[in-house]
Amino acid sequence: MKANEYNHLIILGNGFDLKCGLHTTYEAFFDERFGIEEAGEVVGTISKSDFRKRLKERLIQQIRERFYSDYFNGTEFIKEIVINTFNENINSVINVALDMDKLNEQKDKLKKTHYTKWDAIFLFALVTLTNKSIVYWNDVERIIYFVITWMLKNYEKVKNSYVDEIMTYEYNEKSNADLYLSFKQLFSDFDFEDLGNQKNKYIKNQVEPNAPRYLRLIIEKQFMAKNKWIDNKNIDNVAIEMLQSLNKFEKNFAGFIVEQINKKNKGKVPYVDIASELLSSIIQPHIEMLDARKRPENYPSAGSPIVNLDILNFNYSLNQNNISRIESRVKTIETLKINSFTNIHGIATDNSKKDLNKKLPDPIFGVDSYDVLGASRENNTNFDDPRIIFTKSFRLMDNHINDIRTSNFQDNVDVITFFGHSLSHADYSYFESIFDKYQIFNSNVKLQFYYYPGNTKGKTKLEAQVESKRQERKIMKNVVELLISYGETAANVHGENIVNKLMLEQRLSVLPYPKLYLEEE
Repeated sequence: MKANEYNHLIILGNGFDLKCGLHTTYEAFFDERFGIEEAGEVVGTISKSDFRKRLKERLIQQIRERFYSDYFNGTEFIKEIVINTFNENINSVINVALDMDKLNEQKDKLKKTHYTKWDAIFLFALVTLTNKSIVYWNDVERIIYFVITWMLKNYEKVKNSYVDEIMTYEYNEKSNADLYLSFKQLFSDFDFEDLGNQKNKYIKNQVEPNAPRYLRLIIEKQFMAKNKWIDNKNIDNVAIEMLQSLNKFEKNFAGFIVEQINKKNKGKVPYVDIASELLSSIIQPHIEMLDARKRPENYPSAGSPIVNLDILNFNYSLNQNNISRIESRVKTIETLKINSFTNIHGIATDNSKKDLNKKLPDPIFGVDSYDVLGASRENNTNFDDPRIIFTKSFRLMDNHINDIRTSNFQDNVDVITFFGHSLSHADYSYFESIFDKYQIFNSNVKLQFYYYPGNTKGKTKLEAQVESKRQERKIMKNVVELLISYGETAANVHGENIVNKLMLEQRLSVLPYPKLYLEEE
């Protein structure tokens, strides 16, 4: 490495896009799919929180009503509920001049929305999971994990234990009792709204809350053929159907991302411009702090700093097609070389405008391989597990991610920066592979984690400081969990001592998001 250059790996999560002004959270996505955003567009005088509250109350009411009529067999009920609730919200607004053209446009948009079987599950989670739940309704990949585990492992295991005894497709008392207990155990971290209770007809003197029973019915009604149970003969077909439905859900999310980028580009500052400034703000402090031992005696006249950059992007927006514009926009650095730019989970594009000669991988959602193949550390992995096609490792191969990669990561880096990433357990496999590659325990590589300091609008200085400290502790907890997990699994690394070692060597830092000049208030 030259005396006046350094190598940098930046890992981007959704917080990066949010900082750039894109409304790309799962909550915003579901707001649009379930009519909240549309209602807010038509009636700007009422807060979206009011619409959200009304929607949730009405959806819970309709979910209660629909189960009495066995209504959740398909997905058409979603459209009916969403449109009815949208109309109720609009009709409840009194003495407000509505933009009728806009109103009809939004209604038409909702009518054309195509809902998937996974939408039914996420809708139920949206309106029934409480804030006490360890798994939140918008924790999409964790919910996917629990659903596939129920359908493709636990249900199949319990039901198949009775196959030799059951000669018809009718449920018997013992098998249903075991299915109920197995489901209850698997979803024990889910905390539901009170939807009432009823006696469990399979377990004497057992009272069963309606909400988890409804969730199980929704899952099974969406993915299980009527009057059939899952067995070794059809389980692969069930897995493939679940994945195909997830593919449709992912395409809908891709369309949502494209729409958000287009909206941002119609504003004062295009998305890629503010993204370039944000990348520059991440890089610049390291240029200013270049180790004096690397500087030639006639620095800086000997030449401006050179930054060799790798970007691992967990978002579906900014991609390698933006490289030249980023390099030209980052004005605080004379020489920026983007060695590689990887959208590890695919790219959101307008399918109608795709270059047919260059198929771009679609966005994917997946579960962590350790959750499904955790036994691999004991060399006892079950590669016949039907859930394997939902793991991120499998989905990366299936999505041909490497077809769009122009080069690999650099062999050595000075700094690894995480920006806007939740450090979800589902992505641990990626991070542990990176830590292994750069030998973070025994090298001089610095780890840097940026966090969102919270919304300070309308808050006093003290309130803003308290909120920032809360957010800082939240990311610190996630950082410690990630590093300890890595320390416990990596060879020749000493468990939780890795955190102490990094701190003592001044190689671990947690920083608030920087303020941007181009950032819109």
